[in-house]
Amino acid sequence: MTVRLATWNLWWRFGDHAARAPGIRDELARVDADVVCLQEAWGEVGDRAPEGDDGAVLDGPGTPGRSQPGDLAEALGLPEWRYAWRRSHEGVAFGNAVLSRHPIVRAEALHLPPGEDLDEQRTALLVVVDTPGGRLTVATTHLNFLWDHSHVRQLQVTAICRWLADRREHGAPVVLTGDLNAEPISDEVRMLTGRAAVPVVGLGFHDAWEAAGEGDGATWSRANTHTPNPPFEGDKRIDYVLFGWPLPGGRGVPVRAELVGTTADADAGHPSDHFGVVTDLTV
Repeated sequence: MTVRLATWNLWWRFGDHAARAPGIRDELARVDADVVCLQEAWGEVGDRAPEGDDGAVLDGPGTPGRSQPGDLAEALGLPEWRYAWRRSHEGVAFGNAVLSRHPIVRAEALHLPPGEDLDEQRTALLVVVDTPGGRLTVATTHLNFLWDHSHVRQLQVTAICRWLADRREHGAPVVLTGDLNAEPISDEVRMLTGRAAVPVVGLGFHDAWEAAGEGDGATWSRANTHTPNPPFEGDKRIDYVLFGWPLPGGRGVPVRAELVGTTADADAGHPSDHFGVVTDLTV
């Protein structure tokens, strides 16, 4: 059997987020993924804040306050969800989430290392999903965005890989998704895919788009109505589904990869400034 897994950066509350919201909901309903990973998801958290300098808040069903992951989980019929955040502005958090059709049996958040001159308060979220075909370890993240922060992103992927290596479940395929703000040729993505020095020996990833997608797969595209992409920058593939080495029996192999959110509404434009990725993964 396969599990359909989607990842998408939802552009927080930037632009006219109320006008964009129906497009996000409808596109995710069309995709009908079993597991949905989100970045730049918002949550109305009021004066709640992380504890300490290296903590991250982990929300889910029953957490007070409205949130985009909670709203989408209800609309899409995905009863399980977790939301990790550290950063908020005027009582509205900016974080990563995972929504699931199947039970989430474990969840944990990680505060990623900051740059020396700027802490963007990035997080990673790990969940273990108990699918009918067996457990699946899924992590989602959003790395520093500045174009000259490759050195910071390398620190961040190193931290994520060490974290995953300590927490992955035996016999469960491992998937890492998210907006990495880096192209496949970057050092940070090459570290993840074994084309540069890997952070953890024995933990590496393959790129689902390379394995099962068609075309350039650009997720930051000049075709997007919300993307301020100058002509010299070009289209980029910066959003990923990365899968660990397949387990015996072919568990954890992507058999399909397509883009999400590529259709624009006449009034609201595209649902987000990023296109997402959807993958069917064997479990």
